[in-house]
Amino acid sequence: MSSPKRKFFIIGLVLAAFWLCFLPAGAARAGGSAEMTLDSSDYMPGATVTVILNDPDCTESIVVVQAGSFVSLPIYVNLEQISPGEYCGVFTLSEPGAGSDDDSDILGVGNNGQITVKYDADGNGQYDDLSATAYVDGIKPVLSFTVPANGASGVSFDTQPLIEVAFSEKILEGDQFDQITVRDSDSNQVVSGIQKTIDFNKLIINHGNYLVCGTEYTVEISAGAVHDRAGNPNNAVVFHFTTRPAREFHVSTAGSDAAGDGTESNPYGTVAGAMSMAMHGDSVVVHDGTYTENITVDKNVIVISLHGRDKTVIQPAAGSGFNLRPAPGVDKILRITGFTVSGAVYGVQVTGMQGGAVYIENNTVSGCTDGIFIDEINDGDIFIQKNDLSGNSGSAVRLGACEGGAAVTVQWNNIVYNGVGLVSDGTNPVDARLNYWNNPHGPSASGVNYGDTVVGNVDFAPWLVGPVDGTEIAPPLSIVAPALPDGYLGLDYLAELPEQGSSGACQWSVYSGGLPDGLELAEGRYVHGTPGEIGTYAFALEANDGTQALYHEVSLTIQPAPDLEPPGVVEKTPGDGAEGVSLNTVITVEFTEPVYADANWGGITVTAAGGAAVPCSGIISGSTLSINLDGLNEHITYIVTVPAGSVRDAVGNATRADIAWSFTTGEAPDTTPPEPVVAQPSAGGLYNGPVTVSGAVYEKHLAAVEVAVRSVAEDVYWDDAGNAWTSIETWNNAQITGQAPNFAFAYQVPAGLDGDYMAFIRAVDGSGNLSPGIQVEYTLDFTAPGIMHTNPGDGARDVAPGAPFSVVFDEPVAAANLEAVHLVDCSTGADVSAEYNLQAALDTAAATLAVTHSPLANGGEYTLHIPAGVVVDRAGNGSGEVAVTFIIVEEMVEQPQQPPDSGSDNDNNNDEQNGSDPDDPSPGGNGGTDDDNSGTSSGQAQYKQVPRQVITFADIQGHWAQKDIEMLAGIDIIRGDANGNFAPDRAITRAEFTALLVRALGIPEVGNNGGWFGDVRRGAWYYGTIAAAGRAGLVSGFDDGAFRPGEPITRQQMAALVVRALRAAGHRVAVTPPERAALLSRFNDRAAISAWAVDEVAVAVKADIVRGVAENILAPGATATRAQAVVAVKRLMKLAGLL
Repeated sequence: MSSPKRKFFIIGLVLAAFWLCFLPAGAARAGGSAEMTLDSSDYMPGATVTVILNDPDCTESIVVVQAGSFVSLPIYVNLEQISPGEYCGVFTLSEPGAGSDDDSDILGVGNNGQITVKYDADGNGQYDDLSATAYVDGIKPVLSFTVPANGASGVSFDTQPLIEVAFSEKILEGDQFDQITVRDSDSNQVVSGIQKTIDFNKLIINHGNYLVCGTEYTVEISAGAVHDRAGNPNNAVVFHFTTRPAREFHVSTAGSDAAGDGTESNPYGTVAGAMSMAMHGDSVVVHDGTYTENITVDKNVIVISLHGRDKTVIQPAAGSGFNLRPAPGVDKILRITGFTVSGAVYGVQVTGMQGGAVYIENNTVSGCTDGIFIDEINDGDIFIQKNDLSGNSGSAVRLGACEGGAAVTVQWNNIVYNGVGLVSDGTNPVDARLNYWNNPHGPSASGVNYGDTVVGNVDFAPWLVGPVDGTEIAPPLSIVAPALPDGYLGLDYLAELPEQGSSGACQWSVYSGGLPDGLELAEGRYVHGTPGEIGTYAFALEANDGTQALYHEVSLTIQPAPDLEPPGVVEKTPGDGAEGVSLNTVITVEFTEPVYADANWGGITVTAAGGAAVPCSGIISGSTLSINLDGLNEHITYIVTVPAGSVRDAVGNATRADIAWSFTTGEAPDTTPPEPVVAQPSAGGLYNGPVTVSGAVYEKHLAAVEVAVRSVAEDVYWDDAGNAWTSIETWNNAQITGQAPNFAFAYQVPAGLDGDYMAFIRAVDGSGNLSPGIQVEYTLDFTAPGIMHTNPGDGARDVAPGAPFSVVFDEPVAAANLEAVHLVDCSTGADVSAEYNLQAALDTAAATLAVTHSPLANGGEYTLHIPAGVVVDRAGNGSGEVAVTFIIVEEMVEQPQQPPDSGSDNDNNNDEQNGSDPDDPSPGGNGGTDDDNSGTSSGQAQYKQVPRQVITFADIQGHWAQKDIEMLAGIDIIRGDANGNFAPDRAITRAEFTALLVRALGIPEVGNNGGWFGDVRRGAWYYGTIAAAGRAGLVSGFDDGAFRPGEPITRQQMAALVVRALRAAGHRVAVTPPERAALLSRFNDRAAISAWAVDEVAVAVKADIVRGVAENILAPGATATRAQAVVAVKRLMKLAGLL
């Protein structure tokens, strides 16, 4: 009994013997032992050894490849399964005698070396009996067969458009796979659109039904297009076949797609059935009847009716009658002929055309939306001809974007009664000549209304003058465009139009527009008559040879009657006989019309009495002849001669007589410039009223004095009319006042515009000599000296009996009438100046008026009167009237000073976030035209010594002004409402802000014993505070005497009141014009500040009371809020030393 191992050995030998029968030539065969030794002398170095194993799945096999001697050149070992022939792995060696079970080693075998293959079939680690073959695969894939066979004819691809090429073994794509082609053997044109795939050992070529019947094709498979699994490339393969001849496929309503074969006796039942079997180049013949199908023609075939359009009707239920999809790259025509199509959206539709030719001819298309619709075309030719296109609601022919090499020809059609005749959306021109458009004069186009309408880039001329019956009318009519000569007004006109066209005699008529008035077209050939109006007329004329017609656009100009008169003389300069003529004069002759130099141009002369010629040259500008002279002498008579024929007009009429005249020169011109002497203003002068620029010019013929005034600070110039310039390039021509040599120029600087000015003066004499410019700097000051503060302030109490009085002015002043200062006892109204030895003295260095006196009576009330004009400033402006009322202390009580409270300072904020107090009679202000009245101080409140309470409000938590609001609430300057709110972002009124200032400064309220403003009623909560503010000089109201207490206060009004309050608190604050300009320059909206508020807003910015609502934004006219008011007042109190 044999052992299992013996049985396996016998089976292995049988299998080995079986496989030996199928080894390729040159393969190495293994013996029946557990090892297989290959003699490397059988193989070239670099060859591939293929080992075929009988393990079906090769999942548990272990293969060891060993070799004896080695060289550097490798041999590669491939392992395969018996079935189905997939690779099992690639194994190589890198050292002699080493085993390998991976794919990373390189095996080198010498010519005398050996390769040993060992096989462990069951994976138990022992080499079993080997049933394997090994061979070197150096054989290329061999062609087995092709479908169609080489040389086949009558080939038809009725089921699938596939070409098959089979090889002797499994193949893969090679480097030349893309070079596989199918081409027309005659034209050598490559069939486009083929697709190539591989199915094991077969190459499949899908030609996509692009082959044409009756054509020989060549299939070329380049060497290297495919290769076997060992990498061996194929040899080139070339074979030929011929498609079947073209044939007719018949269609009948009585036929059947299932049972028919397309013959006339056994037709298909639908056009679609015939199309499925047709090839490019075939014909589909449609028998009589009505077909309701949507016919798609996607092959280049001829679809033709058997008995013509009257017998064969295409009437689809919806969609298109015909949908034509010509195949690109196929050299066959797609033609549709002999049908009636009706009731479709598109009677005939062409889509996706990229080349070739389509003919749509001898059809009737009616009752459709669009008769023929051509979608976008990139290439190819479409011919629409010999059709009747009528009654289509949209367009008879509608063309999409015809671009690139696309061309559409529409000819010999009857296009009548359609919504639109032809519409083209493309840029390529459409040839639509030789069609009948339902009118002898052609279609409607470009404003001409005749037959069916044409839209787009369409060439429709010539057209047919009557319906066409399918006849090809050629050639198109051509005739020379008429060129009409100009006519002349009132003169007879005759022009003959071309008579002979390309196809015979033509008659002319007016196609569009109209002939000039007085002309007519007679006998179809002559334009004649008498023009009645000049002008150029554009119109179109139509030529008709009885079959065709076209039009030409022409123009005809009717000119004025010919000019036969020479130019006439209008004026000569200098005039004939003129005396005292300037030696620099230019001689001119003004003619009645433009003139040109003529034959005798060089004969123009200027001669002195006695015959001496003066060198001269002439120049013409329009109708003016100018003669430039090279030097004239004083008191000489000169004769000017312009001979006949020197000049002519535009039509050639030359002067017919000499033009001659004489003149006498005067004295030599004055070239000395005038020398103006300025009397006023004086250099560096200071003025407080209108400045008259005046002086003298010692010049006999003074013509003008030119004056301009400049504001140095604003860099703007003005003239005497108030015109502002930014450049002195433009001077005013001031009229001279008085008699030469004196001049005066009155100039009023705009009211209130203090500052430095500069006057510019220059003079022009009668000879045009211009003097050098003179500039004089001076200063204007219209503003009376302002009072910064008084001590004691108005309304002050507890004034020391012997305390001196002082008034501090805001600029240097000089004494004018100090004796007028006096003191009045309020209880008696008597002047007590002498009684108390009142003495007034002025400290000019400190701009302070000091008033001393003997001690006044305790408890007494007095008024210090400082009348207007007591002092004057440098410009002579007198001070205003000041009255300060105060009460002498009853007894002196000394209060201990408390250390100052550091408080809370939120001054890093912008002041413009928003602030006031509804229940608290606080805040108000000075309106739009407040003047610059300075207040006087009252007794100042000492909030430093008042203990602060901790008071806050529910609606200010986290507000930007919270700390300032709490600070002023703690010293009872502001209060909230009954609900514990402050409303920080609500607008604050003028009355509220005035009350806030009065309370902050500690000014006593005035009782109901006198009124300050007409609209501040007695009994109102704010009456006493507004009266106190008015008395202290903080507010003065509007020009109409009103205060407007309930009106919201603006930010500039608030700034003005705070500055006045600061002055009332004893602080001298002022700005110069340059400083003012610099302070406000950072605000982009500075021009919005009212003129009355400019100085005080600048002071508020300088004192850091006002900062702006945002960077570079001041918002002077914006309404102030309660929070903003609190912040401004807190900053005022800190500056005044009250906090």
